[in-house]
Amino acid sequence: MESTEAVLCHGSPVPVQLVARKLLVGDILGAVPDETPMVPLARDLARAQKRLRLKPSAATQTIELDLRTESHLERSKLFQRLLLVGVPWAQPSETGRTKGTFKEAWALEWYPELEVALIEASTHGTTIESAATSVVAERAEAGDIAELSRLVDASLLADLPAALRSVLAVLDERAARQHDTAILMAAIEPLARARRYSNVRKVDSETVHRVLAGIVVRVAVGLPAACASLDDLAAAAMRHHVDGAHRGIALVDDPGLRTAWTAALVAVARQESVHGLVAGRIVRLLFDGGQIALDELTRRFSVTLSPAEDANRAAAWLEGFLSDDAVLLLHEPDLLRAIDGWVTAVPTDVFDDLLPLMRRTFSRFQPAERRLIGEQVRRMGRSEPARPGTTDGDDLDHERAARVLPRILALLGR
Repeated sequence: MESTEAVLCHGSPVPVQLVARKLLVGDILGAVPDETPMVPLARDLARAQKRLRLKPSAATQTIELDLRTESHLERSKLFQRLLLVGVPWAQPSETGRTKGTFKEAWALEWYPELEVALIEASTHGTTIESAATSVVAERAEAGDIAELSRLVDASLLADLPAALRSVLAVLDERAARQHDTAILMAAIEPLARARRYSNVRKVDSETVHRVLAGIVVRVAVGLPAACASLDDLAAAAMRHHVDGAHRGIALVDDPGLRTAWTAALVAVARQESVHGLVAGRIVRLLFDGGQIALDELTRRFSVTLSPAEDANRAAAWLEGFLSDDAVLLLHEPDLLRAIDGWVTAVPTDVFDDLLPLMRRTFSRFQPAERRLIGEQVRRMGRSEPARPGTTDGDDLDHERAARVLPRILALLGR
């Protein structure tokens, strides 16, 4: 229902809606006297802003923090706690890039809706710290293992020791009863990141490491069975979980965990019933880690891409192995030669089914990388001995070459 109320502005009646809209325009915030009644949470925030020399402003401003400075570390904790209680006054300006360093960048902007958010958040506590602790506890009761792992990370960043203890207790209990290896794998990277970078924020994370170690051991035991008999969708999800767990374990300086994880990868690489996408990715991780030598890798290429193997599984294996990285092919011509020979030998009726998979694999490379691969393949063709009585280019059948050109362009994504 539309209101007909109006107020006088320069002697003329103006609708209230227009006046209210005009009051929100601008980048200067007003102020109220200190004796004005406020909810305790808002008053606690005002004290923190005054103590840390943070003045709310409607204009967006970016600040950089050095966590080695005590005052900057306290500012970061305040911002993290406000995010937990649903008052996003400060937002990370470089999400995912600053957690591992002593530098953080935040974008600050205060707008009227945050006053309402403060009132709503006051139901959780009278101070920012107590409210954030209460919110973490509520989310932990209803969260799954992946959510609990993220809450561990958030509790460390916000320096909430009571919340951290409660979340770790729930996580430890649920992980002990969890039999799904994929769900456990999703928890490894957030926990490892929290363990790795906790020293930057001067917090104790030994309990985090204990929970992480227990999860990694259980994942290492269950990984071979979890990777068996997967369909295409499940294989894509498992590849994502394997990559995340591998990145997480690499962050933790624990040789025992790395040994257990590597042994699990080796066991999966030896299995015959593993989906090609997962098998190829695991072989690549083992090769990058030095557990598989180049000679053994070349042998695996020859076996996997041989005519006796299923062409669809070979294409999936190749996609998992390359995984958006063409550098290895550019430096190891034997591997590129094996791929070229396999593509050439694929039957025509099967090639049409493989073309989307191959195109998806190679289209993820950079244009310069695809061009270099094409040049190497062309040089490999020229290096073959010429037939007697011919010179380079004399035996080229232009009509036959024109028939395969559309296929080549489709494979290259053009």
